[in-house]
Amino acid sequence: MTKIRHGRGFGHNDGANNMSMARQCGWLLMGLIVMPIIAGCMATKPATAPSTHHAANAVGKNTSIDRKVFDDTQTMQADKVGSDEHFRQWLAAQAGRQQAMLEYQQFLNDNLNATMPAMAQISTTARSWQACGDEPYAIPPRQLWDYLLPTLTVYNKLIQQGILPKDSRIRSVYRHGTLNSCAGGAAGSKHLLNAAIDIEVPSSMSMQAMFRLQDGLCQYWRDYGEQWQLGLGLYATGAIHLDTQGYRKWGMQFAQAGSVCHDLSNQSAYN
Repeated sequence: MTKIRHGRGFGHNDGANNMSMARQCGWLLMGLIVMPIIAGCMATKPATAPSTHHAANAVGKNTSIDRKVFDDTQTMQADKVGSDEHFRQWLAAQAGRQQAMLEYQQFLNDNLNATMPAMAQISTTARSWQACGDEPYAIPPRQLWDYLLPTLTVYNKLIQQGILPKDSRIRSVYRHGTLNSCAGGAAGSKHLLNAAIDIEVPSSMSMQAMFRLQDGLCQYWRDYGEQWQLGLGLYATGAIHLDTQGYRKWGMQFAQAGSVCHDLSNQSAYN
């Protein structure tokens, strides 16, 4: 076998080397022809579809979600909750919702001495509604409608005074007992009374802007919290809780000691 001499070009006049190099070129040419064909076959090979049986079992293994609820929650994407379009889809999904929601909206309009946020926001339930097999929106019982009025009034004041950004969004309001428990809410949660709102601020906010926001909320709580019986919860995630059911504050794990508002208070905290 002729040994290939590295570093010699195709123009060398050594016959044996020329033949060896020709063989190499032949193999190279064949590779250039064959490899795209193999790659094409691999690219067009159909992927194995996941088993729908296993997918359904994975969802239903530790929950009591029935097939209809499962299908509905897959259709209505969780990241769309709070948008007008998503809200309209939910209203249209069941007869009677539209009229009940109109009555609730009319009540708030007639009794709220401030700009009313979108119903798509103030009808939202818990962030974990989907995992809990529940609904993304809810119409609270009629006897609880009044509780939301002072809380929305404070929310509007915080927007007007520039403490909360104008593009803040309300993300969780009324929860019935089962959903509140599943979502990890406290037993005495003011969401059960339709008196609490959780607020999301823009995720694009810088850390410095978030600190200024928290300082502004703490100052408002010191100045006006007792007047409004304001409950203020500030969480590490950036989420903000407001209710008007008791002058208190808290932070992580619903503990007063975890509040970023450095102000002494003996009030107990409930989210």
